[in-house]
Amino acid sequence: MLQGVPLLRRTTRPLAVVCRVAMDQTIDPLRYGNRQQMGFSTTFSRQHEVPKLPLPTLEDTVAKYLVTIEPFAASTAELEATRKAAAEFLSDPDVRERQKQLEKLRAEKDNWVEDLWLGVGYHQWTAPLAINSNVVGYLYGKYRLKASQAWMSAAVTLGALDYRRRLLKGQIPINMARDKPQSMDQYSRMFDLTRIPGEKQDSFMQNKEPAKHIVAIAGMRLYKVVIEDDAGEPPSLSTLQSVLHSVLTDAKEKGNSPFPVAAFTTGERTKWAKYRKQLQKLNPQALADVETAAFVVCMDDGIDVADRDVAASSLVGDGRSRWMDKSFNLVIRADGNPAIHVEHSWADAPVPLDMALNHAIPYAERAERCELSPTFGSWPAPKEIEFTLDAELKRALRATEQSTDAAIADSDMEVVQCLGLGKPVWKQAGLSPDAAVQMAMQLAYRRMHGGNLPVATYETIGMVNWLNGRTECCRVVSTSGEKFVQSMLSGFLRTRSEPSRAEAEQLLRAACDAHLRYIAEGQQGKGVDRHMFGLRMMSKDGTQPALFMDPLFARSGSTGGFVLSTSNNSYIPRNFGGMFGAGMPNGYGVCYIPYTDSVVLCIESKRSCAETSSLRFGQMVNECLMDIATVAGIALPKSML
Repeated sequence: MLQGVPLLRRTTRPLAVVCRVAMDQTIDPLRYGNRQQMGFSTTFSRQHEVPKLPLPTLEDTVAKYLVTIEPFAASTAELEATRKAAAEFLSDPDVRERQKQLEKLRAEKDNWVEDLWLGVGYHQWTAPLAINSNVVGYLYGKYRLKASQAWMSAAVTLGALDYRRRLLKGQIPINMARDKPQSMDQYSRMFDLTRIPGEKQDSFMQNKEPAKHIVAIAGMRLYKVVIEDDAGEPPSLSTLQSVLHSVLTDAKEKGNSPFPVAAFTTGERTKWAKYRKQLQKLNPQALADVETAAFVVCMDDGIDVADRDVAASSLVGDGRSRWMDKSFNLVIRADGNPAIHVEHSWADAPVPLDMALNHAIPYAERAERCELSPTFGSWPAPKEIEFTLDAELKRALRATEQSTDAAIADSDMEVVQCLGLGKPVWKQAGLSPDAAVQMAMQLAYRRMHGGNLPVATYETIGMVNWLNGRTECCRVVSTSGEKFVQSMLSGFLRTRSEPSRAEAEQLLRAACDAHLRYIAEGQQGKGVDRHMFGLRMMSKDGTQPALFMDPLFARSGSTGGFVLSTSNNSYIPRNFGGMFGAGMPNGYGVCYIPYTDSVVLCIESKRSCAETSSLRFGQMVNECLMDIATVAGIALPKSML
């Protein structure tokens, strides 16, 4: 999944010195809104059955942590020093007191880590949302859709509005894990929500009543589009198509906005917070029209050629045509191909992508094409939302545009299809597709970049089996996995002999078993990272015990420095792609999806790093998947080799 890409991995300051978040910060008023209005009798009716997230004991977490850091130790002495620090950690009265504070949070709150994670993992992080934080889902290759831009924009918009209506009536089915309900709290924040930048911490703003308008962006201009009549009914598809066509016509006639205000939302958060205050003083109604919209529809110029272009246009586009703070933007390119761009702090990717890819886009696919009418009758005409900018804001906007343009130029995005290496291959091999891809990425990184030690690797674990659950970190690197990588590097890849293959297969299966075991334990609330994160956040003065300052703590990713940040997105029953930014300047962000016919890799890295290349990494993962299949006893077609 893209399920909560771990923003702690991208924090711009050491987490070891972050002070505790105030416990009175809460988003409770946003969670369900008006319970009757939010369909509490159905969609949210079984929240009380979802258990609270457990809090592991200190002993259990430290024991598991010591196992996870073994592959990162450069020497026996370094490992022994860490074990000594761990023993001191367990006997430290301050650490015991921190555990008591977490136990108190668990007793008092629905989810003990929720507010901490929202604050530090998202809303206190000051880096731009563009590329770094927001995520996307899009159609690629032969699965792209084509239609007139106005028609597709109208149809997908009506599909999203239909979903909102069902959600408000409580008609969205409860997600189930076998016979047990999963937490649905994220669904209550999907519509009518905007992230507001703050000089110290961002916050949410959600309408008390559902908005009767959306914002459409075309030609870098913003337009207010009415989506409900006086009776609360949406426009017909024909009417909305005409309305949005008139937006496109007006934007084309006027040309691109010389001062595209949406670009502000791509900038560094504390600067945007300052600019927003001034923007609000000069344009209170205009800003309110944007921020109170149900969502945003972006009708972009241009047609994507390669799949990497689809990914890039969906994630950031020209840097001037997304309201990055909105809960989501629907993106429709000039050829009608739709995508969704999501602000990440309010939900993990499966929630908005489910709405877009399983409902809004299929709604459009089922809709009948209609001729474009030159008028839209009595329906209110769209109105451009015009902003007045003083000289200071104009300078700030230009600086933001330049910074975003530089980030776009630095972003190396690639989509690689590993054809013939889909789920059936791994079923035949008796391996988990997820584990196979993860082992391939470990091997690929070392073959491409060298090094005697593994690099910190994150995979998202979804935690919606727990009340208000978000994510846990799967520590992909394991002792078993490192033994497999070493056996491939020094054995099978050199000799291609049967003895080396047999040895590598044994180690491969042990590594995959260890990987699945960690995921299963993480889903049970027995992961390492969120607990240690909570303990760090309980510091009263910012000081931390020796274990949190130990070299292996940072090297294993515990401070958020994951060189490989990965997420399995195989939760939508249709072919699509995703994308999110690398967590480190020398790393990779990898959204991967095992399908029947292939594994799709959606990769982002930085051109400013001379060592990384998204294309070469994708190609190397493809080669490693073929090697792993061979090691597992699968005879691949010669055409693949």
